[in-house]
Amino acid sequence: MNYKEIRQTLIEIGLTAQHMGTYAQNGQCLIYDDETNKEVETDVMGMLKSVFGNVTIAETSYFHDGYDCWCVYSFHDHNTHIEYSSYFSSYNQTEWEDSSCREVIAEQKMVTVFSKKM
Repeated sequence: MNYKEIRQTLIEIGLTAQHMGTYAQNGQCLIYDDETNKEVETDVMGMLKSVFGNVTIAETSYFHDGYDCWCVYSFHDHNTHIEYSSYFSSYNQTEWEDSSCREVIAEQKMVTVFSKKM
């Protein structure tokens, strides 16, 4: 599956950016259900693995008040990586929007660091 097919499948199984971002931030996903007026726990990673196979969180930022935050899911069996980004606020937490979702690629870069000489 390519990026567009994965995104369409996520919509069909009912996983939104809010599910994906909240899970990456907390390791669990409690979403408020407007119909029942209750928080509902969603097994995001279980749903992803049952539909897409090998899926991991490849990268996630530190969720610090007043800063941008992001998480990257790797769909290994499909060689696709999807990033969700948002802005973290301690007042209203993080509102992950579906429009913040985009395909990203993995790149390796060589980095030079300087250490103290012994």
